Amino acid sequence: MSLINKLLTIVISAGVTIGVGMKVEIATASSLIGDTIKYDYLIPDSSTVLASTTRLVQPGLADLINQTDGTSDTIFAVNPETEGFIVNFFKDSGFFPSLFNGFRLSSLDFHDSSILTGFILETNMVGLDANDSRISFTADTISVNLQGLSYDTNTYINVNLVTSVVSASVPEPSPVIGILAISGLGCLYLLKRKLIKVQDY
Repeated sequence: MSLINKLLTIVISAGVTIGVGMKVEIATASSLIGDTIKYDYLIPDSSTVLASTTRLVQPGLADLINQTDGTSDTIFAVNPETEGFIVNFFKDSGFFPSLFNGFRLSSLDFHDSSILTGFILETNMVGLDANDSRISFTADTISVNLQGLSYDTNTYINVNLVTSVVSASVPEPSPVIGILAISGLGCLYLLKRKLIKVQDY
């Protein structure tokens, strides 16, 4: 193998090693147990907070979030769980069709550098579909817009969160690596031209 081919093989191998070293693992959500999450009830738009509270996520019902209708009557309750949350309804009624009428959970910290990348919805609420924009999310929040929908005492919403875990053990490649790789290829090109000229004589 010529010197140029050897050097080129080394450069390509280094590039492949760097590329393979960066990996993202997709999995169901890491546990929310132990997180302090924030709950906001939003109406008439997604910027207006009617009610707000925080909960330390725990097994069971100790962290239950009860949303009332302004009196002592509970409309629904949100129960944060290990991998998501469950919503159960306690009345027969419906949500006013404002621009936004629902809730947002934020400060979702999965303790392992995970970010929220999706969700799995199970519900019997007519009109609530995982494929429309009623449920939206960012890296650490999820919002559920229930405006205009009806419910009764049998209605439920079950959401399992899906996260991506970026491997923290592999450092991100520095821009300097790219510069060095380009410089190396340039040097190989010049060296190859020089050797060809020497062979011509």
